[in-house]
Amino acid sequence: MTGPSIGTRTIRGMLWAYGSYIGGRLLVLVSTAILARLLTPSDFGLVALALTFMAFLDTVKDLGLTQALIGAGSEEAEERTQTVFVWTVALGTVLAIVAAACGPLAADFFGHESLTAIVPVLAINFFVQALGATHDSLARKELDYRTRTISDMGDVVIRGVTGIVLALLGFGAWALVIGYLVGSIIRTAVLWAKIPWRPQRRFSRAHL
Repeated sequence: MTGPSIGTRTIRGMLWAYGSYIGGRLLVLVSTAILARLLTPSDFGLVALALTFMAFLDTVKDLGLTQALIGAGSEEAEERTQTVFVWTVALGTVLAIVAAACGPLAADFFGHESLTAIVPVLAINFFVQALGATHDSLARKELDYRTRTISDMGDVVIRGVTGIVLALLGFGAWALVIGYLVGSIIRTAVLWAKIPWRPQRRFSRAHL
């Protein structure tokens, strides 16, 4: 028995992608509206400063390796996938360390001592996201937007719920920081649960 045609999979993928986009934006709007009632503008501003500081590193978080994997053919696909995973995780680890080390610099630059601790915690996202980047690329390569939708929605829902609960408990800006990190962890966990590929400790310099 053959599976769905490319055209059918593409249409399904589009429906899942648009559904994820609209549903995700609505959930973000609701959670943000609730958090805006629980937190102060300075709490949001503080986290925004930290994310702005890290945005420069985010532009080179995988050097285009995951995009290259999507466009690669089926020849030596396993070796290519292993190589992308190893180097993406390695780069994510380096970026996490660099961003964490820049916490005091960000605090001095923006004049907020709290960034000394906030930036290193947010920096963990580089490593967490790198762990799921290859699986996300495999889902896109196979037009498996259902899996990507589930992972994205899990991220948004858990991030919002975590942030709201912590805000109610008086965590202030840390409610946003921890919610952001927990959401990323959930997204990566879902991708690993839904995509059967598993990494091994090997890579190919030629494929890199």
